[in-house]
Amino acid sequence: MERADVREFSLLLPNMKAPLHHYKFRAEMLSDISLLAVLLPMAEVDPKDLGELGDVEVILRTMVSLAEVSDILAHVPDGHVMVETLAPVAAYTGNRTV
Repeated sequence: MERADVREFSLLLPNMKAPLHHYKFRAEMLSDISLLAVLLPMAEVDPKDLGELGDVEVILRTMVSLAEVSDILAHVPDGHVMVETLAPVAAYTGNRTV
């Protein structure tokens, strides 16, 4: 990659110095998280089927803040469980906040 290409690529990723956050949340179904690839394209999403009424537990690795992830999840149709259970991995309980 030439120097100009590196500079142009870095413009696409202006926040690369931001820390990587690890969040966890629950979703009612795997299909509820399918939109995350579009809304958070630079994030790593790791879903795990809980086998309980279709519930899915998700670990999300991203440079986006907790508040920003919450705002993004609020735009997912039927994403209320994701918003209500979102927390940093260390603080995650799986319980809804409402």
